[in-house]
Amino acid sequence: MSTSVAPEDFDLLLQGRGHLHVASHVPGRIRLKFDLSILSAAPEMADRGKEVIAAIKGIRDVEANLLARSLTIHYDPQVLPPAWWDDLYGADEAAARQVVEKLKAAFG
Repeated sequence: MSTSVAPEDFDLLLQGRGHLHVASHVPGRIRLKFDLSILSAAPEMADRGKEVIAAIKGIRDVEANLLARSLTIHYDPQVLPPAWWDDLYGADEAAARQVVEKLKAAFG
């Protein structure tokens, strides 16, 4: 776990929501596609997103592919329920905020 990540950094996940969508998801692996608009609209997410995601308890690996504009996250579904990803990147902003609060609580 990175020591340069603090619980409040998980708010970056909310900033990037509008620029990411789920390309594929099976329990234990989710692949997100991102729009290039993330570079200007949520620059902190573009710069630090991988580091913040990697700091989440239950994350096994994070692979970024800039050419494919994708982020593949391998995670332990026993620690991070697959439904959390659906909530985090779904249409319901309140559900996404709840997931981020749970991540913050688990981080501390």
